Amino acid sequence: MEATKKADANVVVVGLDLSIEDEFVDHLDLLLLGYQTQLVNQDVSIAKGPIILVLMCSGSIDISFAKKNPNIGDILWAGYPTKEGGCAIANTVRV
Repeated sequence: MEATKKADANVVVVGLDLSIEDEFVDHLDLLLLGYQTQLVNQDVSIAKGPIILVLMCSGSIDISFAKKNPNIGDILWAGYPTKEGGCAIANTVRV
């Protein structure tokens, strides 16, 4: 949280893993797991600059809470990138 307060912009990465998104595994709902929604909302509430939300998942996720928040500047769906995915995300969200 201290880094969020000091940064000019923040990139928050959330998503699902293969324990939820795997063949023959059904979602019980479309929500982010654990405290991810709470983390995003906390970051948004204390950030002095824009928040860029990066989603790492293969299926659908309910991000209506983020779409409605004017402090989230952009939302990027990254899927499950390969080894160069971090560089691709960094180049895409460069502020």
